[in-house]
Amino acid sequence: MIKKYFPLLTLMVMSISTDLRSQSSETIHFGFHLNPNLSIPIYDAVKDQSHNNGYQLNLGGDLFIDLNNRIQLITGISYNFQSINQIDYGLIFLCDIDVANGAIPEIEMEPTSKSYLKDEFNMHYLGLGIESRFKFSDKANHLFYKIGIDNLFHLFNHDVSNLSECGNPLRVMMSTPENSPSKFILQLKTGFGYEFNIGNENKMYLETQLKYSANQVLSASSITGQQFQPRIVNVGMNVGMMF
Repeated sequence: MIKKYFPLLTLMVMSISTDLRSQSSETIHFGFHLNPNLSIPIYDAVKDQSHNNGYQLNLGGDLFIDLNNRIQLITGISYNFQSINQIDYGLIFLCDIDVANGAIPEIEMEPTSKSYLKDEFNMHYLGLGIESRFKFSDKANHLFYKIGIDNLFHLFNHDVSNLSECGNPLRVMMSTPENSPSKFILQLKTGFGYEFNIGNENKMYLETQLKYSANQVLSASSITGQQFQPRIVNVGMNVGMMF
């Protein structure tokens, strides 16, 4: 998968390098950003499971290129931490069975079982992004709209499993071959923001951001054999500086 996108990334870098040689110092800016997100997993097919919302943290350095007074090209490199989790209620112990009525807890709808296995998937990625920013005004303080993509390359991951037997939690550290994060994620992003001056030369911006993974971020198997391959929707606030 990574090899498939290398030509695109190479072309992007060559194009940006060519532009840099022809740009003046007034149209090239450097900066950094911090982007915390709420992560909402979307499962194609899941049974006997539920999930809690996870989170994503993105921080990195940016290069801003002014194409004209209203349009800006932005690229850069970033570190991305993605954490999501799922809960498997298919793991049932004797305490979960109603001995008097011989009933097993309902696990497909609202779980009544005290026992469960909660898997936390923590994935680390190197990001190469590119986006276009369209300003609603050519004034120093202005609103803008942006759209772009992030190419995320897997660095490493670690999983944490929390087993609750009859309501008694037991924390277990684990990383299994069955839980395989995607080596490459193509992430689409869009958002609205506001940019304003800080001092004579520096700028700061705040923006709401929506990101969606075009491919599955994880292929995992629960202890009861359930398969799930979630995509991720990330909703958050991006805060950045430009110099």
